[in-house]
Amino acid sequence: HILSHLALVPTVYNHFRVEHPYGHHKRAATPEDPASSQMGETFLEFWPRTVIGSFKSAVMIETTRLKRKGKEFWSTDNELLQGWGMSAAFHGSMVGIFGKGVIPYL
Repeated sequence: HILSHLALVPTVYNHFRVEHPYGHHKRAATPEDPASSQMGETFLEFWPRTVIGSFKSAVMIETTRLKRKGKEFWSTDNELLQGWGMSAAFHGSMVGIFGKGVIPYL
């Protein structure tokens, strides 16, 4: 579980950890799946739709999961916030250790 978070830390794409197994795998190759391209859709049409749609889907999935547990979105149990926090800590640490010159490599 933690390894899936850590693998996504450098890319700040931590919502994939929630959306992929609980969203994409349920809706694969359907019009409701933001991770599946539509027939005839170009890459330039697909890319922003999949990034934004996957993010929105992950927020919805995590909000629903937390509500079932009686928790709010802004909770320490929120896996999206945990992932984004790890990404912020990683990038902040890299800049702190190596200086601003490391930013293009992050």
